[in-house]
Amino acid sequence: MFAYLETGISQRQIAKAIGVHSSTISRETKRNGLTNGYAPEQAQLASDQRRHSA
Repeated sequence: MFAYLETGISQRQIAKAIGVHSSTISRETKRNGLTNGYAPEQAQLASDQRRHSA
């Protein structure tokens, strides 16, 4: 997803390309986005922490 975001492709186009709903892309970027963009490494760490504490 990060590579798609870097190229400037729309969230709907990203969703279609990877086979998920566009709201999934929106939620992911809101949940794991930073003020200067999306950080995939930080997103993965946060996901791992949420899964571990569940």
